[in-house]
Formats: sequence, C-alpha cells, structure tokens
Amino acid sequence: MGLTQSPFGSITTEARSNPSSFPETQSGRRPVLSPGLPSPESTVNSSERKGSNEYSLSQIMHPSHEPTSQSSKVVDEDLPSGTNQGTSVGVAVKVYQACQNLGISIEVYQLLITQYFEKMTSFSLFRRPYFESKLQVISSEKQIEALLASMFSFSARFCTGTELQNMGGLGMNVPSTSYFHSLASRFIDEALEQCVEDTPPLCLLQAMILTTFQLLIEGVRGKAWRTLGGCIRMAYELELHCIDMHPNEAEDQSDITTWCLKEERRRAWWTLWEFDVFASTIRRLPTAIDWTQNSTWLPVDDEAWYGGKYRRSCVLIVDPAFRWKTLQQSGNTSAKAWFIVTNSLARNALLFSYPQSFSTQSSQQGISSKSATRKRPIPELPKESQMELDILENALRCVSMALPPRLAYQEQSLIFKEKGLMSMQSTRQEDADIYSIHLMIQLTRFMVYHYAVSSFQFGDAETGKPAQSVDNSSTESNNDRSSSSPNQNQGAWNRFLDASNEIITIIRNSSREHVHYVNPLLANTIYLAAAAQVVYRIINPSAVNRRKIDSNIDLLRLTFNSYVSFWNVSSTLQDKLNSLEARLEAIRARDSPSIKRRRGIRDVRQPEVPRATFSQDEGRTAAGSSALEQPEPIMRTGNSLLGVVPEAPWTFSQQDFTDCTLFTDGSLGYLGFDLDELLTYG
Repeated sequence: MGLTQSPFGSITTEARSNPSSFPETQSGRRPVLSPGLPSPESTVNSSERKGSNEYSLSQIMHPSHEPTSQSSKVVDEDLPSGTNQGTSVGVAVKVYQACQNLGISIEVYQLLITQYFEKMTSFSLFRRPYFESKLQVISSEKQIEALLASMFSFSARFCTGTELQNMGGLGMNVPSTSYFHSLASRFIDEALEQCVEDTPPLCLLQAMILTTFQLLIEGVRGKAWRTLGGCIRMAYELELHCIDMHPNEAEDQSDITTWCLKEERRRAWWTLWEFDVFASTIRRLPTAIDWTQNSTWLPVDDEAWYGGKYRRSCVLIVDPAFRWKTLQQSGNTSAKAWFIVTNSLARNALLFSYPQSFSTQSSQQGISSKSATRKRPIPELPKESQMELDILENALRCVSMALPPRLAYQEQSLIFKEKGLMSMQSTRQEDADIYSIHLMIQLTRFMVYHYAVSSFQFGDAETGKPAQSVDNSSTESNNDRSSSSPNQNQGAWNRFLDASNEIITIIRNSSREHVHYVNPLLANTIYLAAAAQVVYRIINPSAVNRRKIDSNIDLLRLTFNSYVSFWNVSSTLQDKLNSLEARLEAIRARDSPSIKRRRGIRDVRQPEVPRATFSQDEGRTAAGSSALEQPEPIMRTGNSLLGVVPEAPWTFSQQDFTDCTLFTDGSLGYLGFDLDELLTYG
C-alpha cells in the first residue's frame, strides 16, 4: 500500500514546515462523561469518583491509604464526540514534537502507524478511526512518546528491505525494532516517574503491554515474567478487572461514547489475561489474575467497536463447562472472545493433566532417590482430575461445534492478504483469527491428553502394553487411571497425534509468509506439534510411515524457524527440537529391558532407510552400517532429526542437550529426562 492511502495522513503542510506557528495549547472540547465512568487518561479509580456522601460504610471503614480528597480534584478528558478531530492543530503539534524526540520524520510516522494497524492481528488495543483523537487528549509528552515508540517497535519489523519497496517508501530511513523498544522502555520509566503516587493512565499501560509483548516473544524468562506482573498490577490499579461488575445496558446503548471507552479498557485487560495465561503455562506456575474475581466482559467485534455500534457480551465464568454456552447466549461472535474461551480450556486442562499439579506418592512407597532417578515413577492421576479432563474434552468439542461458521477452519486456503475494495476474499485479520482459534483448539487437545501420552514407557512399547503406574497394590486403583487401559492409552495417542496433524494441515493451506501475520506466541504450539511427531515415530516405528512423519517434521520445523527468524522468538526450543530424537532414544534405552545400558547411550535401532555419511569427527560410518558398531552417542547437536542430513542444515546454537557429561552421575547419563519434559509446552 502506498503512503497516500494512509488513514493517518492528516498532518498539514504548514505544521511540517513551521510548527511554531501554531499555539502550544491544544484545541478541542471536553465533554462531560456520564457519572462514575473513568476516561482513558484518568488518574483516579472509578470507585473514587463518587461524592463523599455516596461512599458505603464498608468503604469509609476500610483502612485505605488513598486520600479521600483525591476524587474532588479529578478533571476528565474524553475523546471528541462526533467526527474524527485528528486534523486539529493540537494533534499536529504533538505528533511533530513526538517525531522529533523519536528521531523520525512525519512521513516515517505515517508509515509506521499505517503498518501497525494493517499488520497487528494478535490483539486490538486502539479504536483505529479515532486513534489521533486519542493522542489529542494525552497531556504528557512522555506518555505520547512512550505509546508511539512501543507501537513502532512492532511495526518497524515490517518496514525493511522488500517491504519498504512494496510500500513505495524505499528511500525512507526507518529505525529498527530494537531501537524503538529501547526508547519505549526509557520513556515508560520516565512517564511512571511523573505519576509518583497517582494511578498511571490507560495509554501508559497500553505502551507497557506492547513492550511486554516483545519480551514475551523473545522468551518467558526473568525480565518478561516480572514486567508482565507489573502490567497486571497496574491493570488492577485501573480497576480493569471489574468494568462490568454492575452493567447498565440501557445507559451503554444511549451513550455510545461511554461504551466505546469501556471497550478500550476491556481490550487492555483481556490482552494481559492472554499474556498471563501464556507465561504461566510456559513456566507451569499460577496465574497472576484471579479468575474468580473477573467482572469484565469479553471483547466484541472490532467492526462494532470501530463503528460505535453497541454489542452485548459476557464475562468468562469460572465453570469451564458453561463458558461456551454463556458466550453463545450473549450473541457475541467476536473472534477474540471465542479465542479466549478456548484458551481458558487449555489452561484448565494443564492444571489437571500435567504431573506437577499432583503428588507422585513416591516417598510413601519407599522408593529410593537413586532408583527414582533411574526410572521415574508415574504420578497417579486422581479420579477427580480425570473427571475434569473428560469435562474439558466435552467442552472443547462443544466450542468447536458452537463456533460461528466464519471462525471455523474448514481446510480452506488462508492467504493473509489485505482485502481490496472490490475483493470477496477474507481479510488478513479474519484469516489470522481462524488460524489462531484452530491452533488453540489443538493446543487444548494436547493439554487434555498430556497425562496419558507422557505416562507411556518405552519398556512396554515392545510388548504393546501401556505403562503401568508405580502403585500396583490394588486392581481397583489401577483401573481408575487413564494409563492402566491399553485402549485409553492408544486412543489418547491417536488424538494427540491427530491434533499435530491438524496443525500441519492448516500450515500447508496457509500462505508462505503467514507467520508474519499471526500471533508469534503460537510458535510454542508449533514446537509441541513437531515434538509429537518425533515421539510417535520412535515409540511406534512399525506403525507409521517414516517418510511421511519425516516430511511432517520438516514442515513444522521450517515453520518454527520462520517464527524465530522474523519475530526473534527464543532459539532455545530450536535447540531442544534439534536434540529431541537423541533424548527420546535415551529414554527408550532406559525403559527397554532388551537394551543394555552403557555409559554412553548407543543407537540400537536398525535404520529403515539408508543414512548419509557423517563426518569422522561425529564417529559415524557410511550409510547402511549398523549403529551397533558405533562407539559414540547416537546424535549430537547440529545433526538432523531425520535419517539424512540436509545439504543446507539449519543453524542452531551450540548448546548440547545430549552430552551425558552434563549430568553429575555419569552412569545415569541423561536418564533424568522423560516424556513429560520432552512434550512440555514451551
């Protein structure tokens, strides 16, 4: 798209050439909001806007540290009603000054703003037609600069090389993503210093959301984890968790401006909710947001919000079996709302399916630490957990059936192109919504079947029997476990692999560069799909078409690499995926009674296809030689997962996950790994 088509090209020529000719004070009216509604840039909580005579006895007696006189000093600022006022002199001056401090021209500003709204499909924080009106009412220069820099840290990655040439901006000098991210972080810190004890405004939280998004993309480690916690605290400070505690639909329908402001706050809250679920799932830790005290409606369609058309919604209720019903009955067909409901089921499933969520009982059975290390006991799955997993599986199927038809994936092609004026094709956002929901459905299936799959032991693969739990004291207790039934175990594996195949299908039917236009946090789901293919190939070597599985792994691996190269996703999972086959062979050697353990794990499989010749440094022989003759470990980091090393192998960092010297007990090698760890989300 050319620069002339930008919807934000409203800065006048006079403002560009001589901004000092305009008054420094912004023009524009300040309409009064309906009672009790906080504006986007308010510095006071909504509960403190009432007069002193409206406080309840509970509020009066509560030992709050906030001064009671603060509410009388509030000055509301709101977006201009009616038409977009982005052409005002005040906006022109503010944008010009922000561009000066950001080190960019007005033309680059327009390009980056346009690219942000065209390419951001992960979540929608801003009401696009009125964005510059939002800038008009932000009084702090630091807050404007922090907001713009955080937005540009996202859109700058779309303004390099070929992308600039296609947009007609080849001669522009657009700074890098890291440049804007650094600026945004600095401006956010300076803006927070200005707030001191006051509640920061919504625009500052939105800037923090975007910078936190970049940190989460790169990896859920210390800084990202702690920064997200700060964002959630700020959201609570703004009372975004209780926007609809006392809904008044009649008032919202009559005052669309108020409803639109509420919706903007809802978007910020639910974006943080997504981040919280993602980060807590990766780290297997509790969420920071309390789901039992969440009284904010799910987001509605962007089209309704942009156009100022009221739509009903609902909260995310605690009982997962009724979430889809409540959403369906509300009439809300928003893709984001249905995505959140599906995402919530995945989170619930993790709590019941991952062994870390319940005790192993090993200490009660007198298992020594050495024997527990050699062969880890399979934690018992409580009856209640299995029942909850069954309910979640039913709820997920109901979500798939109740999903609005336009959001359901039906193996159609997803081209991820911006729709033209006369085009009947779906928009990039619609394709991204279908892709995201479909992957989240498959991720939920991974979570539901995780226990049955990870409790598999290789020692039973040769006899066709599933893994047995440590506690064999009673037949009744064994019959209550999902791992005790061969049919259940095999059925779980079939469904687990089917979820991986569904992901492969949608990738095949998506455009080559679809990774650029979807939520980069979904890269972790791609990894899990690839891990499932590798695991299944090794535990059932006679039941699968090896060439097809290898081809599936190729596709998933290249897709994941695209996330890494474009979004700067952490390469840690690349390293793990690269060494996954070797680690699985280690587990197989540990659990199989027919394979003797030695200090170094050997590859005892007779290859089904000829293997290419490896270098002598790797201790390999010519293709077709038996691996029993080799004195070295089966595979080192840098080799292919497949039987043949590709001519142009992928580049990985040099961390070696398979070297037995990484462990203090050399005799155990890397037997500390198990399927649960290898099939971990993230």
